[in-house]
Amino acid sequence: NSNSKNNTSGRTLRYTDIWQSERDRQMSLSSCPITLVLPDTRGKSYALTMVDCPGHVQFHDESVAVLRAVDGAILCVDAVEGVMMHTEMLIKQVVSEGLPLCLAITKIDRLIVELKLPPKDAYFKLLNIIETTNKILRDSSNGRHPLLSPTKGNVAFASADRKSTRLNSSHANISYAVFCLKKK
Repeated sequence: NSNSKNNTSGRTLRYTDIWQSERDRQMSLSSCPITLVLPDTRGKSYALTMVDCPGHVQFHDESVAVLRAVDGAILCVDAVEGVMMHTEMLIKQVVSEGLPLCLAITKIDRLIVELKLPPKDAYFKLLNIIETTNKILRDSSNGRHPLLSPTKGNVAFASADRKSTRLNSSHANISYAVFCLKKK
């Protein structure tokens, strides 16, 4: 929920963090919708409304309320933190609501910049997040919910926009930002 375009103060704009306390703490404290108009390849436009929900377990009720009003969920998991208690609770709620689920593993740059993981270890860390999420999905749905996989197009990888980040050559074969789409 951040974008730094057209910002003269040098601070990252956080479009869905509408309260000053959210901006100060750099985290969502309440759910906030944002609607985008997205064109397809044939020139037709679609309105897509996304709802940014707080990720902290103390705000679980916000996420549950939003899940009752949406057609699908994108579950964001920090690459360093991994699947946490709130993540597991949300997966179970998504399953109970019968919603389609996509997984977005965010902040993958932290694996390189902060943890300084070699490419193979970063790969296994990401794989562990996907496998852990799938285990919770399988257990919560008795195997009825589709599993998540980058090859199925329901897993995305994302990193922050860090202008000061420098990746050394041993990490050059890890993409700085990757988004996997399902092949048609």
